[in-house]
Amino acid sequence: MARLAPWVPSPPSVVRVALEAAWANKCDVLYDLGCGDGRVLVIAARDFGVRKAVGFEVDGLLVEAARIYAREYGVEDRVVVFERDLFEADLREATLVYLYLFQSINEKLKPKLEKELRPGARVVTLDFPVPGWVPVRVVRKVDEAGRIRTIRVYVVGISDTRYTVRGTKSDDWSAVRAWMEDC
Repeated sequence: MARLAPWVPSPPSVVRVALEAAWANKCDVLYDLGCGDGRVLVIAARDFGVRKAVGFEVDGLLVEAARIYAREYGVEDRVVVFERDLFEADLREATLVYLYLFQSINEKLKPKLEKELRPGARVVTLDFPVPGWVPVRVVRKVDEAGRIRTIRVYVVGISDTRYTVRGTKSDDWSAVRAWMEDC
């Protein structure tokens, strides 16, 4: 399996802001594509109480580190990490997807996100947008190194081109509201 991008850990403070911006909660099944050491998965499970956190990572050492990290923080019952290419992930269960990938990778991933995610699912990106999608929320956070980070939150059925290009009302929040009410 080839690595698509170098592993650059997301600062924990930025992860928390990203998950807050994306409305992470106890009903969510979060997928982190290219999860590295699993910090996003652990923070989502431990601090936001997500129902399940699933990671995909090609580096076996990082996969093992993620599993150890989840065990150390007592969330291994809700965190699953696969040593697998992110393009092999079946995203149909996800309600929230975290991406810290280059824009070019997000663009290649976009058809998979559009095909497999249900309306109302959220995609949160760090620093790099999903080309052609319109974020419903943009948050900027200064990280521990003083660098300004950009967090974008997209909602499937509102942000993606399947709906806006084909003429479906792009400001229809009913799918999101229905999902939140069911939670």
